[in-house]
Amino acid sequence: MSSEQVFVVTGANKGIGLALATQISTTSKVIATVRSKEGSKSSALFKLNNVEVVELDVFSESSIDAAVKEIETLAPTGIDGIWNNAGVYNVGKADVNMAPVDFGSLQKEITTNAIGPAYLTSKLVPLMEKRTTKKVMFISTLVSSFSLVSDMKDMIDNLSLAYTYSTSKIALNFLAFFLHHHLSKKGFTIIILHPGVVTTDMAKEAIPEDATNIDQSFETLTPDQSAEKLLQTVKELDSKKSDYKFVLTNYDGSILPF
Repeated sequence: MSSEQVFVVTGANKGIGLALATQISTTSKVIATVRSKEGSKSSALFKLNNVEVVELDVFSESSIDAAVKEIETLAPTGIDGIWNNAGVYNVGKADVNMAPVDFGSLQKEITTNAIGPAYLTSKLVPLMEKRTTKKVMFISTLVSSFSLVSDMKDMIDNLSLAYTYSTSKIALNFLAFFLHHHLSKKGFTIIILHPGVVTTDMAKEAIPEDATNIDQSFETLTPDQSAEKLLQTVKELDSKKSDYKFVLTNYDGSILPF
């Protein structure tokens, strides 16, 4: 790969990840990760130019280690940043009702949505240190905000809002905060982003078909619209880098409470 910008995008076979990879690839090199190449072979990702596809399962430490070695080979002169998009949202009765706490689901979601992305980012720090951009984006969520969720009691009752998901994303936010604390001194920018209410398979699991009143509560975005707004928001943050503070940033650039 040449000296042009290089970005890693995880979970890039569909949804927001595919949209990010598609749009970034028009101007930069993309190393897109998927959990399984065989399972993702029908994805439009494999038809994109300027894209290399790497297998990576953020639930597995060994898979992350193997993927990092491959990324090092693909981008020996470094990468400019990473979009940590890969995640999981398990919706089940136990996840919603906490009767009892679903040990397996909670463990899987915290590992996949928080530990895996943080570990991957830490392993890619040496590659990012070879470049000046040093930008790390984590796709978080509105429902990782205690202030907002505590005021959404009606929505919690009507949505399949799994406590496992919210808990995992809160864990992600704090792991990202500590990465920010240590890496900002080295010129890194760490950003946590709410992508909006996006019409992905994940969102369809969470929002019942008859919940029309909930659909109207927030602006609904397609994956392409969300990716476009996220990229624009991150671009605009560049001009504010000297004043940047670690916050939960909405897809439109506004600041959300924690």
